[in-house]
Amino acid sequence: MARNLDVLVADSSGNITIMVLSPVAREDYASVAQSLLDNVALAGEQVAFIVPAAEVLLSESDCEYHMDMCGLEFCGNASRAFALYEARRLNLIDGGYAESSVSVSGCDQLLSARIYDAEGIPASSAAGSLNNKDLNWGAIDGIVE
Repeated sequence: MARNLDVLVADSSGNITIMVLSPVAREDYASVAQSLLDNVALAGEQVAFIVPAAEVLLSESDCEYHMDMCGLEFCGNASRAFALYEARRLNLIDGGYAESSVSVSGCDQLLSARIYDAEGIPASSAAGSLNNKDLNWGAIDGIVE
């Protein structure tokens, strides 16, 4: 059965994550993910499902949404992409910088995220080549890229 899904393709350090924004039942994750990964136009390497946080969080949090990887594992690159998506969705990026918390599969606590736009990258985090690209960098609990 064909169905229309709202998706966002995120490139986090060359690791393409297809984020599914439409509701999908967990029991359908694998088949939906395979269909999306089979779509060569999307060029995805992995699939994440964005779900209302109330469906998965046992305690109250300020998070409105949660990110499930297809296999409910943790993925650092997908978490970074989700943190940036959430910061932009909530208009949190102010002056090139934002802080927020995200809820992701494979992690039993909220992750603190710091999001920088290309002009707001602190010098200590900017070591290495930017390859003249307009990049968004983020840090999540020890992951900075």
